[in-house]
Amino acid sequence: MKTRKNYISYIRFISTFMIIFYHFSCALIFYKSDAFCLFYDYANGRFGRVGVALFFMISGSGLLLSSENGFKLGQYYKKRWHKIYPMFYLCWVPLYLLLAWKNDGFLFRGHAWKFLFTLLGMDGYFDTTIRNYYIIGEWFLGALIIIYLIFPILRRIFCSKARNLFTIVLFVLCVVNDQVPFWYLPDREWIGYDIFAFWIGMYLVVLEQEVCKRKWILCINAALIFLALFVPLPIEFNCDLQVLLLSMNLYCLIMGISSCFLKRDVPSCIHWVNHRSYPIYLIHHMIILFFMESFASRISDRNEIAVLVFLVGFMLICAAILYRIEKWMEKIYYKKFGKSSKF
Repeated sequence: MKTRKNYISYIRFISTFMIIFYHFSCALIFYKSDAFCLFYDYANGRFGRVGVALFFMISGSGLLLSSENGFKLGQYYKKRWHKIYPMFYLCWVPLYLLLAWKNDGFLFRGHAWKFLFTLLGMDGYFDTTIRNYYIIGEWFLGALIIIYLIFPILRRIFCSKARNLFTIVLFVLCVVNDQVPFWYLPDREWIGYDIFAFWIGMYLVVLEQEVCKRKWILCINAALIFLALFVPLPIEFNCDLQVLLLSMNLYCLIMGISSCFLKRDVPSCIHWVNHRSYPIYLIHHMIILFFMESFASRISDRNEIAVLVFLVGFMLICAAILYRIEKWMEKIYYKKFGKSSKF
């Protein structure tokens, strides 16, 4: 269990910064088309997609591990709600009030019924289809909420004899979607890929010992990662599947390195960032955009890294403050209603 938690911590840390660096690069491209973006893409895709896929994978791994000693449906949904929504509302409300003040009105994006998307945490996921009050977070939060809702079903399948068959079905659906794209809403990445990434994370928990004790597998992982990052592939194939394959190899390599060479406890600085990774996800995009609106013209190739370091530091400070406020609110809640039990 300790090794598993270690590699999940390292992957969470890496995926967090991969997404931050990618969105910083996206903002540079938007505000300065001639900017040099070190963290935007690799030979066969974009780094942001890989970071998101890794995030889905560790979510699958983490939920499966946390339910190993028993699973109670009511407690599971209660805990998911507490993990997602208090911090989400805490981040959203002040930024909404700020934008309402700047736009001289509370309904600056249309009818009040659109607040329902925000109430459910699905505003980013549906924003490309129905313009709403999406301010914080990312589209994949909505996808993750959907997957959390169906996790009891996924877990039941995973613990049954249908595990391998379901894996094949998911893979085939992803391949078919490349040739004959399914009709779906919203206009985002097809959630089947996200479910598959989540499922891969669950599966890799079971395969951990097999992967880590065979060093040649780790060598293959490293070689495939190198090829994907630096060698443009001469064939056309599904970008989403390519991202999943790259992410899976990164996951396995980090898992193996953690098991073989990083047997000590995870450094406290990584734990510190990981405990605040959720508020970082929620606010980093808005911090980058607010900064770029005012200072994009002053960014050059020479100071790009310095600006990124400054923004990351500011994000960490804001996330730390939000984390402390949430803990204070949580303390008040538990004092009044009693501490929730873990599943």
